Amino acid sequence: MIADLVGTPPNASGTLNKSGDLIITGERFKFRVDLKNPGNDAPHMHLEEMINGKWRDAVRDTHRIYPQQ
Repeated sequence: MIADLVGTPPNASGTLNKSGDLIITGERFKFRVDLKNPGNDAPHMHLEEMINGKWRDAVRDTHRIYPQQ
């Protein structure tokens, strides 16, 4: 599902942020997880879309996506 949105190499790349969480960036979408260090929040994910040169939430009115328990 993530590969369907973000793509696969060479059109997408994955990196780890300083907390060791995964960021996958494609040409139009970016998927980021905040599991190891979610701040003062529960572990969550972000799905962002490039719109007019800026990363915006891909799901309207949904900044954080929480995994179901």
